[in-house]
Amino acid sequence: MAGNVFKLLSELAARDAPQVIYSYKLRPLYRAGALSLSTVLVVYSLSFADVSKLSASLQYKIADGEEKKDALFLMKAYGPIGMALIPLSISLGSLFVLSRTVTRVKYIPQVQQIPKCEITRTSALLGREITVTRPMSDIVRSSNVRIYTGKGPQGIDDKASFSFYLKDLSPTLKTPLNRLYILPRSGTVWKSDGRVLSALFGGNGKDQNILSNDVDETNQSGGNKSRMEETINATQKNIIVQEMMKLNANNKVKFHNKNKKDIQTNLIKNIVNNTQTKSNNK
Repeated sequence: MAGNVFKLLSELAARDAPQVIYSYKLRPLYRAGALSLSTVLVVYSLSFADVSKLSASLQYKIADGEEKKDALFLMKAYGPIGMALIPLSISLGSLFVLSRTVTRVKYIPQVQQIPKCEITRTSALLGREITVTRPMSDIVRSSNVRIYTGKGPQGIDDKASFSFYLKDLSPTLKTPLNRLYILPRSGTVWKSDGRVLSALFGGNGKDQNILSNDVDETNQSGGNKSRMEETINATQKNIIVQEMMKLNANNKVKFHNKNKKDIQTNLIKNIVNNTQTKSNNK
């Protein structure tokens, strides 16, 4: 994994057709395991509830009149029935994780519009593909787990977590659970460089330095070697998306002539300069 991340972004922006930037193969064994676990837990929950109810009925039947009116006695007798909700909740949780696991993410270029992001996942029970398309600005990384770690062949390996998460900020979504997407770190990233995903989906203070070296490299020729924040925050992400949108507006003309290298260089400089300006104004 090497090269300037802005150069990779300019190459992505130059594509005329949608480009898969993340893919993950959900193995049948994983699906079978999740469904089996869910089924076992549901059966156990129902059985536990039935046995607890039978035991509570027997205790109530042999109790005297005063005990039957005692709230503490009733709680001890019928309370265990509620514990059946624990395995049931775990069962539903396993189905939820299965249904929110992303198998493909596409970058969709738009002419004079914000690029879009197509996210594909599969339904938990039937395994049908479910695809949603959102403006790139509506999909952001969860603040709790970082994408780029600098570890592994793609720079996204992490011993502390097997996945990273994206959130859908679209105002059309009414259910909070539908905002979460789970992306396993074992998936394949475009150009095998996790910095691209981190740049497109934003970051916060937990991200490692993935931009400053590129900024220094870009400004070194002009003798103005500077540093910027060591993260890709929401402001920087918006700048990146806006510059990619401008570049893609006329990519058929710009990227098929002799000035291709100059246009890509301008994209890099625009992102760097605008990002530094925003950072200095804070």
